[in-house]
Amino acid sequence: MNISEAQVVVMLRKTHVMQDILVVFGILLFLSGCAANSHTVTLSNGQSATKVKGKVVSIGFETGNIVLKTGRGEEVTVTFSDSTVKMNFGTMEEIGKGKPLEVVYLVSSKANNAVSIKKLQEASCN
Repeated sequence: MNISEAQVVVMLRKTHVMQDILVVFGILLFLSGCAANSHTVTLSNGQSATKVKGKVVSIGFETGNIVLKTGRGEEVTVTFSDSTVKMNFGTMEEIGKGKPLEVVYLVSSKANNAVSIKKLQEASCN
């Protein structure tokens, strides 16, 4: 079986196109995790809230504050309370530095008030 030079060129071009597609797919996959910016969501009561993913930089149990660092390096401080909905964990003491979280919060003039905090799998946000 003889392969012409033109067939080799076509095969190489297809290989480069597939590599480009894989790179774009990888970038999109990366951006879908913690690197994605925060975005607006609508709560069941119609209020607009902000959803952000990041890793815990610090948590103040006395002050009720969590500082998250997004995949893009932005730090977001949110305030939690007894009314904050907790998903995938029981108590705030189960959350520690470096843990990946997804937080939905309402912005007020005084603070970013957490509506819900969801503990993500350890491999998230890497």
